[in-house]
Amino acid sequence: MTVKRVIIAFIITAAAAGSGYASYAPSDTVSVLWDEGTVASVTRYDAAADEQGLPVDYAASSESLSRARMAAYSSAKENAKELIATALRSIQADGKTDIGTILDTDPITQESVSRLLDTKISSKEHPSGFMEACCSASLKLSDLAAALPFDFPEEQFPVGIKNALATEYTSLIIDVRGKGVEPMIFPSVYDQDGLEIYGRRYVLKTTACSKGIVHWCRNEKAARALPIAGQHPYYTAALSSVNGSPVVSRTDSRRILAHKRTQDRLRKCAVIFIIDIKEKKAEGMRR
Repeated sequence: MTVKRVIIAFIITAAAAGSGYASYAPSDTVSVLWDEGTVASVTRYDAAADEQGLPVDYAASSESLSRARMAAYSSAKENAKELIATALRSIQADGKTDIGTILDTDPITQESVSRLLDTKISSKEHPSGFMEACCSASLKLSDLAAALPFDFPEEQFPVGIKNALATEYTSLIIDVRGKGVEPMIFPSVYDQDGLEIYGRRYVLKTTACSKGIVHWCRNEKAARALPIAGQHPYYTAALSSVNGSPVVSRTDSRRILAHKRTQDRLRKCAVIFIIDIKEKKAEGMRR
């Protein structure tokens, strides 16, 4: 069975398997790194033992030591990809659904995500001992956006109050810490009246699927250091949240949308959220 077919089967059956990490070793980990824009895994595979965990005597075995080491590299890489495939299921797509729910109900998305995992995961293997191989693998969250069944209609932003003194901003930075905002692939920004002033339906698909609709940071310094922030960002704090996305004041909304060139930058996803990021990690018990 090819690696791609293994991953397809793993995605489809993961929900029914209970803990998706039950067959992985304690040293094997996978994390959703929102501030880095990746899902990353690290796995190890020890060829000194067989599938039952018993030591292998290669002197008396028909399998060569060098072949066993190569198999360890291959197994570590396959395990790393499977961990990423499983981690994707828990990621929130938008404020209403997670990716696991989509995969369970949409065969086309299953195939799209499987193809993504087969072509877009970057990995690097290296020795971790005499008979042990280690693999580090990662997948960009922005690549995932293109595989999900969401459109990008590129609608016009809501019409703001005309203001001859409108200020041009290079980006929008929102401090959402402590407001119930959750990392997701397609977050939105709402005003106090519940109007969506930023989200998937306004942005360019090419930018959203290459850089992400929102950039996530841990603090203001990191936010301002991002090239996308530019020299004159608009900085504000969220008042609350709706479906895991931030709510800003009416005044903020008017200022954000007042200038046409600011809207143009928002359309190119020049939006940054400062959030208390809790990395989702998983560990298990495969050797």
